[in-house]
Amino acid sequence: VKIKCRRGVRIWEGSGLALRDSPQGPKVIRVVPDSPAEEAKVPVGSLILSANNHACEPGKLAECQKHLRLRAGSPLTLVYRQPGEASPRTVRFKAAKIVDLRQ
Repeated sequence: VKIKCRRGVRIWEGSGLALRDSPQGPKVIRVVPDSPAEEAKVPVGSLILSANNHACEPGKLAECQKHLRLRAGSPLTLVYRQPGEASPRTVRFKAAKIVDLRQ
């Protein structure tokens, strides 16, 4: 899925999550406003455990991101753990066209 950048605007298709690798695995560092991830209430600081049944592991950030950047309308099942919680949560939504106006 191609990312386009113009004058501070990024456009791509996917979940709307920005991740950074951590010793525990991919961690959500930003949720794009009005994205599927925001609508599913995935909080910043969450650890992504799997995307569409593909494990997201420490040191494999690019592989995890590949499973989050889907064509608009594609289904996504995301398993994550919120900070301070022991039990993982599962959300299902469809990927969308993401327009990120962050400067």
